Amino acid sequence: LVENGKAVGVRVKNLVPRKDDEPVTEYYAPIVISNAGALTTYNRLLADSVSIPFRKQLSDFYANHPVVASVTLYLGLKEDPRDLGFYGENHWIYSSYDHDANFAAGQNWVGEKKEILGAYLSFPSLKNPEATTHTAEIIGLTDFSSFEKWDGTSWKKRGDDYEQLKEQITQQLLNFIDSHYPGFSATIDYMELSTPLSVKHFTGHPQGSIYGVPSVRERFLSSEAPWCQAKTPVEGLYLTGADVSSPGIAGALMGAMATVGVIPDGLSFIRLLKAANDAVPAGA
Repeated sequence: LVENGKAVGVRVKNLVPRKDDEPVTEYYAPIVISNAGALTTYNRLLADSVSIPFRKQLSDFYANHPVVASVTLYLGLKEDPRDLGFYGENHWIYSSYDHDANFAAGQNWVGEKKEILGAYLSFPSLKNPEATTHTAEIIGLTDFSSFEKWDGTSWKKRGDDYEQLKEQITQQLLNFIDSHYPGFSATIDYMELSTPLSVKHFTGHPQGSIYGVPSVRERFLSSEAPWCQAKTPVEGLYLTGADVSSPGIAGALMGAMATVGVIPDGLSFIRLLKAANDAVPAGA
């Protein structure tokens, strides 16, 4: 919601209506902080009447630089992964030290009978002391183009050919992990695969991106990517998260710190660190 050139709140509605007359609700606030990402915030959430000088430039940036998307295989295990020597660490597994080649191949293996050159393996249950059963995740990088033909279809209603592709991807991921850790597949009791379409459905991220704005050199130059700033051209509207800083969990955290530093009555980086330190109980 923008009034007289200033962000004054948000208008929300369930994008998957539970009923035909799903209500629209408006919330008003002194400032608005968006964690929806630069492209979604500027080109979807703001009305066309709001003056944003770089809308087309932002759209072109996404068109010229493919986003990083992924497939994720979620696993329920019937055996303790520690029996295979895993203790909760994250594994980035590659078949080669040529990571330029690994990354390039990682974008075009889906739907092809090609070897996966890299994947990520983690064990969430080994990081959770309260877990009563064991889980694992395998992530393979890809791009949206491999799934674009199903864009616009509904979750769980994408057709038999989509389900067949998911089965093929699942087997490729398991074969790759088994080639590095023999016997891993024998520990699996349940599996389910998500694709970039799943990410897009549940998060609204453009093309199912997992890392936000494409991480090319220009993305880190304010002159080339002015949309990656916490302060926006709209008074009272701020961005936060990975698009303000860099990809990943640490990048999203630093993006939040950058936003806190520019909002009215916010904290500078040094003051923020001091406030965090003061909040830790003595002796902790």
